This record gives sequence, C-alpha cells and structure tokens, in this order.
Amino acid sequence: MQNSYGITDIAIKILNLQFLLDLEFYARTTWNCQTNAVMKHIQRIRKIVNKAIASEWLDKDPFIGYEGKQEKTSRTFLTEEE
Repeated sequence: MQNSYGITDIAIKILNLQFLLDLEFYARTTWNCQTNAVMKHIQRIRKIVNKAIASEWLDKDPFIGYEGKQEKTSRTFLTEEE
C-alpha cells in the first residue's frame, strides 16, 4: 500500500474493486501466494466489509464485480509409517 497508494493503512470507506484486484496481484507476486491463499486473504477482508455494511458504515459493497474462485485440492493422509 505504501508503494502504490502512499499510505500504510486504508480507510474502509475508500475500499474499492481496484484495491481488491491490486491486493490480489500483490499477494501473488510479492508474497508468492497461490490461489487458495490469496482467496483466504480476500475472504478475511470480505468478512470485515460485511460487518461494515451491516453496521451501515459502507453505502455499497466494494466486492461487487469481484470474482475469485478457489481451486480444488486433494488432501492426502499420512500413513502409519509417516
């Protein structure tokens, strides 16, 4: 945020779709996050946004138009030897 926006924190009222897309790109490139990790970060922001909308702190949902999908993963279980 500091490099792109010149701030260290962002007010929830100025959160918008472009910020979410920039965050997704930043997480993929700088933090080297895979798709599901990126979606988990976005999911946490989404939870806060939903509470802000319910509390009437936000007039509109900044997630309108955002489409993020998690990838299917298959988990393997450890064997007794492992």
